Amino acid sequence: MKNKNLWLSLLITIGVLFLLTWLIPSTSYGNGDELVLGTVNQTGIWDIFYYLSMLPLWFGQNFIYILTIGVFYGVINYTGALRNLEEKIVSLLKKKEKVFLIISSVLFTIVAGFTGISFPLMLFVPFVVGIILSLGFNKVTALMATIVPILIGTMGSLNSTVLFSAINGYVENGLSFPWFKLALILTGLATVILYLHFTAKIAKGKAKEEIDEELLFIEKKDGYKKAKIWPVITAFSLILGFLILGMTPWKELFNTNIFEEFHASVTELKIGNFAIIGSFLGTSVTAFGNWDIFDVTALIWIITIVLILVYKIKLRDGIKAAYDGIVKMLPVAIIVVLSNMAFVFVSQSGILTTVINFLASLTEGINAFTFSLASFIGGAVVNESYLASNVTWVFNSILGETSELPLLMLIQQVMYGFAMLVAPTSIFLLAGLSYLEVDYKKWLKSTWLLLLILGSIALIVLTLAIAL
Repeated sequence: MKNKNLWLSLLITIGVLFLLTWLIPSTSYGNGDELVLGTVNQTGIWDIFYYLSMLPLWFGQNFIYILTIGVFYGVINYTGALRNLEEKIVSLLKKKEKVFLIISSVLFTIVAGFTGISFPLMLFVPFVVGIILSLGFNKVTALMATIVPILIGTMGSLNSTVLFSAINGYVENGLSFPWFKLALILTGLATVILYLHFTAKIAKGKAKEEIDEELLFIEKKDGYKKAKIWPVITAFSLILGFLILGMTPWKELFNTNIFEEFHASVTELKIGNFAIIGSFLGTSVTAFGNWDIFDVTALIWIITIVLILVYKIKLRDGIKAAYDGIVKMLPVAIIVVLSNMAFVFVSQSGILTTVINFLASLTEGINAFTFSLASFIGGAVVNESYLASNVTWVFNSILGETSELPLLMLIQQVMYGFAMLVAPTSIFLLAGLSYLEVDYKKWLKSTWLLLLILGSIALIVLTLAIAL
């Protein structure tokens, strides 16, 4: 556990939330959608260890996904092709280093913003981070050019896949508040690019940060310069292509069933009574637009196996490479899954509903500041899959017939993305900071001005969306 300060920041936050369950009374639903303030429902010692034992069951998908990323990088690192590819890219960028920071920021923001994909994009972060560090930038700069753009895209996503899936049955398909979201994406991206332009420096000599090349999957292997790079390029391209096709909510965005119809026609293709492709792929594969993180995980495993075959890696060596990758990513996976204890504490005790209800009830109707603050708190502690049920529906209960679900989801989406840039419980921050061994305090110290600007932009956009 090299990054003790990061772990300490998370554990202190979880500890504070644990103590708050002893002080703040719970709120639950009474008759219908009525919110009723109850008694203190404190978390006990037995509860802590019970919840810990249940975390892998409740939130294991991200844990497995991160370890799968470790397997993928462990294998391509073993071939030497990853190091070879990154060196070739770095050589092309001599005296144009900051151009790559802009390219990285633009690509991550566009993909996240226009597809609704967020955490699965973390697969590409180690690759891009390796290039940025090899160019001579520091670790915080590497995070600002990767994770920050992903979260800006999340804040302004045209259709946040996970959040909007919870209300699909209550709203019409199509884009809601598209111009406000687009404005947030463009202004946020411009802010990051300008910030990187003026603050990113190539360190030299003693000022240059030490990099653990082995930990970051970029160590030199014997004969690595002879390793073929086209299979790795193809692998990244296929994963990105399928990620976009599979996880973009095509039906919700464009009200089209083209991919469902394509999926049915392919999987039902038969010779006699035997469904050839459907039987080969299995029953769990879903149509493009309906993929989740489990589908992406399966895809990465398949492509990793293909790479082992292409590079003619022996079975024992392939297993060893995969194991090494898992070992390197295990601390990242553990801290990410542990962060969900914050959500478990506030949801099981009912204190989150109390806080959300209190803040949202301070003003009449939808207020930009109070609703944003409540959404920020919810976004900081609630797993994305449960945000709508634990925050948005509380707003809905308070507002009653005046509720505007698309507007409430816009507020929640924007503040969730911003919370993931700031909160010590952010799975994005924890994954990035843990991977690069950067402590939380250093992150805030290095990015406070950027975060302040992004937060101000978010509040301005939400104020205009509510007013107009």
